[in-house]
Order: sequence, then structure tokens, then C-alpha cells
Amino acid sequence: DNFYRVIVNAVKENKIDERDFYIIIGAKCKSMNRERKDLLNSNKIKS
Repeated sequence: DNFYRVIVNAVKENKIDERDFYIIIGAKCKSMNRERKDLLNSNKIKS
């Protein structure tokens, strides 16, 4: 995924530090989980 490639390259080039890396990845995980829950809920409503 391009998102992760960009983040890893930013860490390698010292554009962001390790703490910020984990904050960004955590936020991405929360966002993906929220999207998954919304999709599941919308599928339940359609059924």
C-alpha cells in the first residue's frame, strides 16, 4: 500500500520520528476499523 511505503520512507529519511510514526499508524488503524464497522452496520441494515 502506498500509504505505508510513504510513511516508512519518511522514517528512513528522518522526516518523522518513531513516536510520530506510531501515532500515524495508530490513527490509520482506528480509521480502518471505523470504516470496517460502518460497512458491517450498513450491510446489516440492507439485509
